[in-house]
Amino acid sequence: MSTGTPTSTSTTATAEATFTVAAEMIPLERIHAAANVRSGTLPNIPSLAKSIRREGVLTAITVDRRDDGDYELVAGFRRLAAARLGGLTSIPAVIRDRTGEAERLRRQLTENIEREGLRDLDQAAAMQQLLDLGVEAEAVAETVHTTPDNVRAWADLLKLPRKVRGLIEKGRMTAADAYPLVSLLDDKEAMTAALKRVDDGWDVERAVRDTTRERERERAVVAAREKLDAEGCRVIDAPQYGDFPATSKTQKLGTGHGDVRVPVRTHATMSCHAAFISHHGDTVHVCLDRNQHAGAEGSGVPNLKAERAAKRTAKKALRQAHAVRFQALCDAVRSHAVRHDEAIAYLLRLSIDDAQPDDHATAASLLDVTVPEGHRMHGEREALLTHAAFGPDALLDVALAVAIARGERALTSERFDWRRTMVAEHANLIRSTGIHEFTTVEMAVTAQRGPSRWEDDALVDGEETELRPDEDE
Repeated sequence: MSTGTPTSTSTTATAEATFTVAAEMIPLERIHAAANVRSGTLPNIPSLAKSIRREGVLTAITVDRRDDGDYELVAGFRRLAAARLGGLTSIPAVIRDRTGEAERLRRQLTENIEREGLRDLDQAAAMQQLLDLGVEAEAVAETVHTTPDNVRAWADLLKLPRKVRGLIEKGRMTAADAYPLVSLLDDKEAMTAALKRVDDGWDVERAVRDTTRERERERAVVAAREKLDAEGCRVIDAPQYGDFPATSKTQKLGTGHGDVRVPVRTHATMSCHAAFISHHGDTVHVCLDRNQHAGAEGSGVPNLKAERAAKRTAKKALRQAHAVRFQALCDAVRSHAVRHDEAIAYLLRLSIDDAQPDDHATAASLLDVTVPEGHRMHGEREALLTHAAFGPDALLDVALAVAIARGERALTSERFDWRRTMVAEHANLIRSTGIHEFTTVEMAVTAQRGPSRWEDDALVDGEETELRPDEDE
């Protein structure tokens, strides 16, 4: 197969100059027309015959002199056919001494390309005939002014299936479009698969590319299977997505997460050794029972039975410790063993940690606490905890600022507070300290979002009316 792609060819009229002699009128009956490089029906013969009847043959045909005295037509098949249709008995001809078949074909090819242009397969057939007669590809290429690779590429088109050549003949596919199929000539199944894709609307080049890859994968799978069979290795089906579930006893050999980390050469001597072949033809070695390597040093397989036993022991110890610890806490709380300052510090730290990020940000603004640069995530919380570590007073300031932030959020947001205690406590703090005097609007919101108790619900017509917590009162 050549490396070129069929492209158009061209010649010049000066290619025949060396062989030209004077034209003579010769009888049509003595002219023999061998097979022309142009296949099928010669184009435009009736119109050319009409012109010849009116004006005569303006350009002489070219013939070779035969040994029996007659003539072999070399160039001018259309003019000869039109002259016969037009009723002429003789025609002007350039007579040459008889040359070899290769030279005759070469001249025919040149003449036809110059005048009408050959169809793709006609041009390919002419080039192949010349090659079959022993003409070097370089000489053919010089005749039609192209490259040797292009000549071989044109000739390769003739090897394509009849179906493809028919599409080229009908103009439904160009030679350049069809040429990628030449690479599949040695693989009948691949050619069939590619043509099926073309029938389904695929681009020829893409159909050939995908078919070639598919066939390469198939060959790789076959080669891998033969190699494993020769090694005596057990072959299993590949997992659906290329990996085994984490709970499966079968796992790949390797260094990845969950792999059995035993060298293939070592593992191949064990009864649990096997392999599967991937979709791309790669061989993947596996262990059929990773439990056989459980706890082995370097295997990467944990001893699950021992780990489960250890977890059970640890949980039992934790339950026992919790029972003892809880009893100790009961005794401490009932006997007031926790000092007042320790209890307050404990509660304040928990209240700080329990607040939301928005509350931390508001509290940091209330205290004018600076958040260090580069601490975007939870930066306000860390800054508040750092400030609280300066002493009891600082801790109390931070806890109070966080509580105020939560109260403001409850008072200003429309988010439902099912307990309705945060707004009330916040309002009571503001009233009792005289920090701020509520406006009428603020008092209305406070009353609306304040505490609600079932026993305070109104009675309508002597019957108790149950208010849902989310109803406005």
